[in-house]
Amino acid sequence: MAAFVFANGVITAKELAEAINEAMEGQSDKLTGLGDCLKVNGRVVAVILQRTVPESVIFVDKIDNFPFIEAAREVKFLKEFKGID
Repeated sequence: MAAFVFANGVITAKELAEAINEAMEGQSDKLTGLGDCLKVNGRVVAVILQRTVPESVIFVDKIDNFPFIEAAREVKFLKEFKGID
C-alpha cells in the first residue's frame, strides 16, 4: 500500500487524477477521478480518505498500479506519508 497526504489543502479526485496523468508523461493509461476514487479502465487505483486531517490518498498496492504510485510521488502538492507501510 502507498499512502500520500495532501501537502496543502484539499483537492477533488478529478483534479488529482489530472495532476497524476500529467506527471505520467505520455503513458497510455489515464486515471479518472470519480467521487473519492481514482480509477483506470473501471478498476479502482486509489481512494481519497477524507477522515484524516489533512486528507490522504491511499493507493491499492498492485503491480499494475506502480506507474500511478510513482507518478504521484512527482506531484508537488502531494508528499509521501512515511507512517504507513
